[in-house]
Amino acid sequence: DNISKDGKSRTVINTAATTSAPPASAAKSDEDKEDLIKYIERHEAKLKKLAMLEKLSDTRRFLVENADILNDHMSTFLVIWGVDLAVEEKRSLMERVAHQATVVEFILELGKTVKTDPRRCIAGFFNKIENVEQHDYQQAFEEERLAMINRMEQRAKARLEEARKKHEEEMAKTKASRMKNGLDPLEVLESFPPKMKQAFLDENLDMLREALAEMPEKDAEYHFQRGVQCGLWQPGPDASKDGVKADSSKADTKPEDENKADDGEEEEAPGWGWWCSVL
Repeated sequence: DNISKDGKSRTVINTAATTSAPPASAAKSDEDKEDLIKYIERHEAKLKKLAMLEKLSDTRRFLVENADILNDHMSTFLVIWGVDLAVEEKRSLMERVAHQATVVEFILELGKTVKTDPRRCIAGFFNKIENVEQHDYQQAFEEERLAMINRMEQRAKARLEEARKKHEEEMAKTKASRMKNGLDPLEVLESFPPKMKQAFLDENLDMLREALAEMPEKDAEYHFQRGVQCGLWQPGPDASKDGVKADSSKADTKPEDENKADDGEEEEAPGWGWWCSVL
C-alpha cells in the first residue's frame, strides 16, 4: 500500500509488483517492512493527529514541529490507514486522511525534484499551495487528492474481495471435511421436515419415531436413509427406518452380552451418529 509517483499523475498505490524480485531485493523489502513497523510503533499517535488536521495552517505547524518524522513511512502509514477506513466505510475520515497523504506526498516529491531533504521543502510547499496565484499547482494538488481517494477505495474493494474469496475457500474446505458418501450432514439436516430435524437436534428418539410415523412411507424412508448415509444416524442390523424402534432400544440399554455379534466381533451400537454431537 505504499505510494510512488510517475509522470503527471504520479501517485500510485504499489501492490505486489516485486514478486519476482531477486533475494537481495526481497531482503531489502523485509528490512523496509520492519523499519515501517518500528516507525509506526513509535509515532502512531502523532501520525493519527496529523491525519485528522483540517486546516493547512495547522498541518504546516505540525510538520514544522515534527519534521524529524517526515519521510516515506509517514506517507505509507497514511495510505494504509486510509484504505482501512475505506474498508470500514468511513468515507469522510478516509477523505481527510487522503488529503493529508497528498500533502505529505507533494512535499516528499518536491524534495526529490530539487534534490534536497524534504524537511527543507515544508515551507516551500505551503507557500505555493496557499498562494492564490498558483492555480496550476492547486489544481494539480486537487486532482491528486481525488486520485488518492479513488485508489484507496479501489484497494479497499480488492481487499474485501480477497477476504470474501478466502472465506469461501475456508467454508469449502470445512464442508469437504464433513462430507460422507457425498452428502453434507448439515445440508441433509436442513432438508428434513421440521419435526424430524428437531428430533435430531434434541437427540429425541420418541420425537424421531413420531416424525417418521407421520410421514408418507416413501418420504420417511428417503429422509431416514439420507440421515444414515451422511452419518446423522448410526444404524444397527436393520438399517431401514423400521429399525429405529429396535435400534433405539438397543442404543438406550446395551447389556454386556449383546455387545458381541455371533461371530465374536464387537457389534456397532445403533443410535445417533457422531455428527449429532457437533450440531
